[in-house]
Amino acid sequence: MANDFFNSHLPFVRKFEPSFLQRFAINVLSSGVLPKHVAIILDGNRRWAQQRDQKPIEGHERGFDTLAKALSWIRVFDIPEVTAYVFSIENLKRSQKEVDGLMNFMMSLFKKIFREM
Repeated sequence: MANDFFNSHLPFVRKFEPSFLQRFAINVLSSGVLPKHVAIILDGNRRWAQQRDQKPIEGHERGFDTLAKALSWIRVFDIPEVTAYVFSIENLKRSQKEVDGLMNFMMSLFKKIFREM
């Protein structure tokens, strides 16, 4: 169900072969009730980059990579609905250069996703 969507619409969400410990965790978690919906809020990417003396866009790129990893786990559990809140209206209060960089990054991701669909 959810995996069909991942396969056809989100090819950047990779299938992975879990390690022994990861398979154990999957079995333990799967024995309980799993959610039908997961919401993810990306926050702190810019702060993460600043703490490492990196450009804000590098934090946003790392945040996207982390989102893709989270989606890979959501895929393992076949959770049918995911909401990702990736851009706050508050972000528009930042410098034009930073907003433009973030918008360009997001557009390149969307183009990649749609090309692979």
